Amino acid sequence: MTDGMPRERDGRPDGDLAVLFARFAAERSGGAREVELAAWLLGRAVAAGDVCLDLRAAAEGAVDLPPGAGGPPPDLETWTRILARSPVVGAPGAASPLVLDAAGRLYLHRYWQYEDLLARRLLELAAARAEVDEGRLAGALTDLFPGGGSDPAQRRAAEAVARRRLAVVTGGPGTGKTTTAVRSLAALAAAWPGPGPGPRVALAAPTGKAAARLGEAAAALARELPPEGRAALPAAGITIHRLLGPLPGGTRFRHGPERPLPHDVVVVDEASMVDLPLMAKLAAALGPGARLVLLGDRDQLASVEAGAVLADVCDAAAGPLSGAVVVLERSHRFEARGGIGAVSRAVRDGDGDAAVRLLSGAAGEAAVLRPLPPPGRFEAALFDAVEARFRAVAAAGGPGEALERLSAFRVLCALRRGSAGAEAVNALVARRLSGRSGPAGGPAWFRGLPVLVTRNDPVTGLWNGDVGVFWPDPEAGGEFRVFFEGGEGGLRRFPPSRLPAHEPAFALTVHKSQGSEFDEVLLVLSHGPSEVLTRELLYTGLTRARRRVAVWSDPGLVRAAAARPTRRASGLADALRRGAAGGA
Repeated sequence: MTDGMPRERDGRPDGDLAVLFARFAAERSGGAREVELAAWLLGRAVAAGDVCLDLRAAAEGAVDLPPGAGGPPPDLETWTRILARSPVVGAPGAASPLVLDAAGRLYLHRYWQYEDLLARRLLELAAARAEVDEGRLAGALTDLFPGGGSDPAQRRAAEAVARRRLAVVTGGPGTGKTTTAVRSLAALAAAWPGPGPGPRVALAAPTGKAAARLGEAAAALARELPPEGRAALPAAGITIHRLLGPLPGGTRFRHGPERPLPHDVVVVDEASMVDLPLMAKLAAALGPGARLVLLGDRDQLASVEAGAVLADVCDAAAGPLSGAVVVLERSHRFEARGGIGAVSRAVRDGDGDAAVRLLSGAAGEAAVLRPLPPPGRFEAALFDAVEARFRAVAAAGGPGEALERLSAFRVLCALRRGSAGAEAVNALVARRLSGRSGPAGGPAWFRGLPVLVTRNDPVTGLWNGDVGVFWPDPEAGGEFRVFFEGGEGGLRRFPPSRLPAHEPAFALTVHKSQGSEFDEVLLVLSHGPSEVLTRELLYTGLTRARRRVAVWSDPGLVRAAAARPTRRASGLADALRRGAAGGA
């Protein structure tokens, strides 16, 4: 047992898994401080969303060291030599708890496996040519994209979907990713080779809300398609978890390499939200000859869990993936020179000064910046800004109308906790609207209370990200139920006792808002600097608004966020560029 890492926290034995694993690694390595430090930093990195630890960056002082680390890390050459001698560290492919590759990336074994599996599968898909009737495809593309279409990149994307087993369509909000995907599927259906039915298609997304939006958008666009195109589209979108078929009691799925999915084409929307383990499991579950189509905005926040898969794939667009990645740049939603589109582009490009300048306009403009009231005045100012919006939800004529009104406006918070965090905002609005202070666990249920599901539940068919509203049910004698979109009649209803883990949804964190859009957004940053305030978070929050966004923040925090891109350590892009997985 070494003495370098902290043993207690707040007087209690430290239960931090990173610390415990670091001690285990050190004990198996003869007490080597260098192994303990590397294992601790790796555990912390994975918890923060990295797939691996970049030893070079750590050796150069780019990471914060734990208390009691016993000095700075050694130089990279010495560190890698010590790690390579440890019995808990192996080369790529070794059955060891830790994996060290030739580029100085240190992995937990299971994450190296996920990355290696995904890289191999994507390279296989990219190298394979998909069978298609070229004559019928040319005619379908001409019909669906007459004159090349208003955006030639959309036709290029459709060609990639039809001719390749891997196609990645990325672009900002309003660039037509979903429209392009639906038309691409129609073209593929028209050119599907051989007799019999057309392709079996799955429309999937990482959250229930995103899956519902994808299905609704596809259904609306299908009205303009020829019959074979309409027939190819499924009736609804589905979450990736439901598509794979979760098995009880763990993270395993019914579908995998031994029991592949039956679909010919799997389309994944909001792919930036999909973490490395889930994307690897999805890729492994594709059947022989199946196509994978990824849609998403690479500039949005990455997944909550480890990895930045979509960004890594887009970074590797040259080489073996050449032609598989198509970027849509023309926005059909936002103005080219002002408003939300201009602000979000400035943030995406890291130009905080331009973002602040564009936000500092008149009150009636589409994107405005206003000072965040200090903690002592925040509650009153916040409730004044949102009261009419949420009272209108409770005054709706029925649950369907209430859900529609709820989708028109939302408060988005950069932080979950803190004086301006989502938890505080939800508690404040619920308390004021209900007229009750409520117990410590929160206010009582009341008509119009929006509810966010925070855990997947195959039994009820409710999924993380689904939003419902508490409303009297005339079919149950006026008893209150929580209504969600979907199901027969357009609504599903559940007694509150049947819901999986959930919380109020007057305010969402920006992370939780991914996959959703609202007519108007109130984006609340924080009362002080925070590492959470990044370029991707600000960009994602801004682009959840279709028509108008008000940002409550100090201008300096906007500039700081735009200047702080998220960088997640990973070897996926390198493996895809090389055309070889395995980390050699």
